[in-house]
Amino acid sequence: MCIRDSSIPLLILSVRIKMHILAGGRGGLYDYETCGAHKCTLRVCEEAKLCAVENGVEARAASDPACNEMLKLTKHGDKYFIESTAEKSNLEGLLWLIVRSLRMQSPVAEYTLSQGDIVRLGQVIFQVFLTSNTPWVCTPALSSLTTNSNLSGESCRICHESDASKSPLVSICECKGSIRCIHVDCLKTWVNFNATRNFSHGVTSIYCKNFMCDVCKTPYPLAIIVNDVHYLLFEDLEIDEENLLLCSVSHDGEYAKVFHLIRPDETKVRFTLGRSHSADIKLRDQYVSRTHAQIVYSNRKFRLADMDSKFGTLVLLHGKQELHKEKNLSVQVGNRIITLGIKDKSKVATHCKAHAGKLLLEGEARNDNENREEKSAT
Repeated sequence: MCIRDSSIPLLILSVRIKMHILAGGRGGLYDYETCGAHKCTLRVCEEAKLCAVENGVEARAASDPACNEMLKLTKHGDKYFIESTAEKSNLEGLLWLIVRSLRMQSPVAEYTLSQGDIVRLGQVIFQVFLTSNTPWVCTPALSSLTTNSNLSGESCRICHESDASKSPLVSICECKGSIRCIHVDCLKTWVNFNATRNFSHGVTSIYCKNFMCDVCKTPYPLAIIVNDVHYLLFEDLEIDEENLLLCSVSHDGEYAKVFHLIRPDETKVRFTLGRSHSADIKLRDQYVSRTHAQIVYSNRKFRLADMDSKFGTLVLLHGKQELHKEKNLSVQVGNRIITLGIKDKSKVATHCKAHAGKLLLEGEARNDNENREEKSAT
C-alpha cells in the first residue's frame, strides 16, 4: 500500500500538442483557429524533463540523456518549477507565455508590460522599453554606444572634414583607416535619409531597411553618448515620461529595424496592433492578424491583450517559473502548447509512486540499450 502525505502537491501536466509546420518551412507558430490538435495528459511527481517525440510530448527521467529536450521540471521542497533548456539564441525553442491563456486566471486577459519584455506577434518580435522615471536612452539594453571625441587628425567618412567643434567625431563600427570616423550629425542625416516614417494619433513609427554600417555590417546603436552627452539618431523618438517604445528584434540575419513610440494622452489610451490599415501600429507580416493585439494604458501601466488572433500573442519567459496551486500556466514551445498545473489529491498517491519508478526504469532501459548498441558496433 502506498501512503502519501496529502500536504505535498502532485504535479499534473496537461499537454496539448499541435504538430503544425507552416508552408515554406518556418515553424514555431501554433494555429489557434485549428481544432485538429493532438491532446494528451501526463502526470509527473518527481523531477523530469519533457521531450519532443514524433507523436507529441513524452516525460522522461531527469537523468535520461537521450531525448529532444524541450523543458525540465525541478522540485525544491514542496514547490515545482519549469525552465527552458534551449539556447537563448533559439527564440522558437524558449518558453513563451500565451497572453490569451491569462483569462483562465482573471476575467480580463491582459499582461502588464515590464522593462525589457520580449513580445511576439506572428513572426514579428519586439523588445519593450518603458519611460517611468529614467530616460530610456540610458538603458544599456537599447544598445547605446559610449565613446569619446579624442580623435585628432581623423576626418569624417561622409563630409571629409576633421572639425569636431560643431558635431563630435566618433567611431561606431569596425571600419578602419580613412573611413573609421564619422560626425554624429552626418550619421544622423544619413540614417534619417534612409528611414521612412508613419505618424498617427499617439504613435510614431520609424522603419529602417538597413540599420547598420554599409561596409562592415556592424549594427548601429540607437543613441551615442559622447562625454556624458546623449545624441539620439532619431529626433522623432524624443519622449516624455510614461511613454512606451517597441524596438524590433533582428533575427535570421536581418538588419532591418523598426521603432514604434507610443504616447498616450487624455483622449487616446488604447492602441491596436495588426495588419489592418486602421491599426495604430501596422505590422507587415503575413502571420499577423488584421487586429492582432492591443496595448492599453491605465493607472500608469501599459497592458497587453490578445484580440483572438490566429497565431496568438506571446511574451518570452526568463529563468525558472514557479507553478502554483489552482493557477495553470500555459506556455508555447515551438508549435506545441503545454499547460501545467498543480493538483493536490491524496487519492493519486499510487499513481505518483508508480509513475516515478516508471520514469526511472525507462531511463535505465534506454541507457542499457544504447550501451549494447555501442558494444555491438565496436
